[in-house]
Amino acid sequence: MDCMGFGMGCSCLQVTFQACNIEEARTLYDQLTPLCPILLALTAASPIYRGFVSDLDTRWTPLEKEKFVINKSRYDSIDSYLSCDIYSDIDLNIQSTNWQTMRFKPPPPKSNIGWRVEFRPMEVQLTDFENAAYTTFLVLMTRVILTFGLKFIIPLTKVDENLQRAFKRDAVLEQKFYFRKDILTDCSPPEAEECIIQCCDGRQCRLQDQYTEMTINDIIHGKDDFPGLIPLIEHYLEMEEIDIDTSCTLKQYLNFISARASGKLKTTARWMRDFVTSHPDYKQDSVVTETINYDLLMKCAKISEEQFTNEHFQADTDKLLPPVVETKTSDEIPQAVLKQQELINKKVARNGTLMNGN
Repeated sequence: MDCMGFGMGCSCLQVTFQACNIEEARTLYDQLTPLCPILLALTAASPIYRGFVSDLDTRWTPLEKEKFVINKSRYDSIDSYLSCDIYSDIDLNIQSTNWQTMRFKPPPPKSNIGWRVEFRPMEVQLTDFENAAYTTFLVLMTRVILTFGLKFIIPLTKVDENLQRAFKRDAVLEQKFYFRKDILTDCSPPEAEECIIQCCDGRQCRLQDQYTEMTINDIIHGKDDFPGLIPLIEHYLEMEEIDIDTSCTLKQYLNFISARASGKLKTTARWMRDFVTSHPDYKQDSVVTETINYDLLMKCAKISEEQFTNEHFQADTDKLLPPVVETKTSDEIPQAVLKQQELINKKVARNGTLMNGN
């Protein structure tokens, strides 16, 4: 599978964030890096390779293997944080073809596109709802990080170790991951400290140890003196003026991720394993026959296209999705956004004309 056209973006749910400047882009790049193994394990969806059920849950390791082992040569976690390091043009060019968990994207030449950061490790899910939930969760985490001035950085050796653990079967439930507990910084506003105290629910917030091993359930929901990612998001949302429809949609997304982290809902990888191993044609030999493969793909297509009735929901999804998935989000772009974009386009065109001296 060592081929650019075969694997790098295959089954990948990538999310790109627009930063207001290079400093914010660097901040997001660094602070999101420790989240890469966590989101990889949460979105695990690749347990089958070349007709066999593997002992892995994600695509990362099979694509990482090469004949000659070179540390972080093509497909791995990042090489360094950006806050204290000079990031050369050579590194940026190499990173276009080397698939690291994060990508730092400078503005293209002669373009009004700004500095961007790309989050790459997540695996694509079967339904729009799942993909939207993980994408929205990540967007909200960027808002929490920037608003509260939080710090999630841990030694990159621990990030690398977390990534190795995230590959494993049922890592979301069976593995522990190094994660930072002391997340406040000198830049954190008073609201951030108050938020941490509230999230700790009256427990003593001991921050002497910067990072420790936690389960993904602990990281998402909080434990002892660590507030948890979802409680942080919920406190951030309480500070914002959000309409009822949007709030309800966001709540469904967060509830879904909460259920995946706790094990109430299966990862896609676990659901696929259970489907194969419970198939009448399965011989307990790891072989996925053509019949099993066909039935699995048909069931995946049925779920993706939401071709199931309420009475057959449980049998069709088998604890993969929450029982009720509703959203009032529209596919149409709001008129206010369209009007704003039209004004921006006119301004860009006018500025271009002035620069040409016309």
